Amino acid sequence: MITLIVTDVTILSLIATASAHIVVKETSVSAPSLMQQLEVEKLVTAYVLINCDLGYEEYVIDALKNIEDVKEIQGTFGAYDIIAKVDNSKIDTLRETITWKIRKIDRIRSTLTLMGVGGQEFTR
Repeated sequence: MITLIVTDVTILSLIATASAHIVVKETSVSAPSLMQQLEVEKLVTAYVLINCDLGYEEYVIDALKNIEDVKEIQGTFGAYDIIAKVDNSKIDTLRETITWKIRKIDRIRSTLTLMGVGGQEFTR
């Protein structure tokens, strides 16, 4: 977790990027002696490789679209039928999403989950 200190500012709104969730502890700073603290929580990312029953790829993709933590879905050629990118700021919630929501979708035969390693990512 990274803590940022902002002084002498009134925060009107904050926009979270795709890789960070921002929590505001105080909403206004009116004097230089007061400080604004923002906590930036790094998201945990997992890639779920999915095998499904033949001909049910679209069915599974439609079901994945209804899961909030699923951020990207791509049908694939090769050993797996679908790959899904799943993000959450809490690893326990991420595990629950994969175990109790994704893996329970009807017509999914098997999954392989790859967890991202913090500090070893690059986005262009």
